[in-house]
Amino acid sequence: MRKLLLLSIICLASVQFVNAQQRVRSHAPAKVPQKTARLTGTYRNRSSEFKIQALGVNRLHVQFNGSYQYKVNGEMTANTGTADGTATVKYNVATFTPTNTQGCSITLTFVGQKLIAKQTGSDADCGFGHNVMADGTYIKRSNRSPKFDNQ
Repeated sequence: MRKLLLLSIICLASVQFVNAQQRVRSHAPAKVPQKTARLTGTYRNRSSEFKIQALGVNRLHVQFNGSYQYKVNGEMTANTGTADGTATVKYNVATFTPTNTQGCSITLTFVGQKLIAKQTGSDADCGFGHNVMADGTYIKRSNRSPKFDNQ
């Protein structure tokens, strides 16, 4: 009789545990924001780069170093531009507004080992040299925490 009572208690506790687990799962959000730590690294395209460091949940330190190269009298020269600040991440998209700018924002979309940048505002709005733009696709070249240039 005691064995039957003990077996009944164990079965009842198991059923309640399974029901509680199902209730927890049903209230979980459909998408969980990705961990920002995996976004840390250096991303480059032909003439520019983004350095990114995760600062915690949904925040990044972002630094952009860009250039626009062209020939003058047969010799190569370049205009440059830099930006630094923090970005807020939601899922795989970060919004970056460079420090001390107005009318400039850069949307960073992370897709695998690529970063797709879309700049809103002109080169002047962002404090860049003539024709320097952050727009483009950047490939992740390093997973290490970058060393940021002093601004």
